[in-house]
Amino acid sequence: MLLVKRLLFLLFVYLAATSFAFAQENEKSTSQKSEQAFEVQTKGNNLLLSWTIQDADSGYWEVQASKDGLEFVTIGLVIGEHPVTKKSYLFKQSTAKLDKRFKFVRIQQIATDHSARTSASKKLTI
Repeated sequence: MLLVKRLLFLLFVYLAATSFAFAQENEKSTSQKSEQAFEVQTKGNNLLLSWTIQDADSGYWEVQASKDGLEFVTIGLVIGEHPVTKKSYLFKQSTAKLDKRFKFVRIQQIATDHSARTSASKKLTI
């Protein structure tokens, strides 16, 4: 189990680093605003984000949070679609692991061609 957690962490670091490096090289068109709709809930001690997509060109998703609505940091990745309801995605994180100062959340789709589409941000209550 520890080995699996370490491998997932290394994958997260690798994807974040390569995504950032690619964005730096390709600033002209890698990020665009998306009309991607998503839902934000807190259930018990968990933050839940869910969304559905129409296109299939999704490499992975970054879930991002912000204290001020301007500067966002990635708090998690969603790499695959829901196994039962295809083209449906879910992110779940314990609120105890999140910075209580986070006030906004958004999702960013990183397509297989490394282009990025970012949703509008939503108000977050932790």
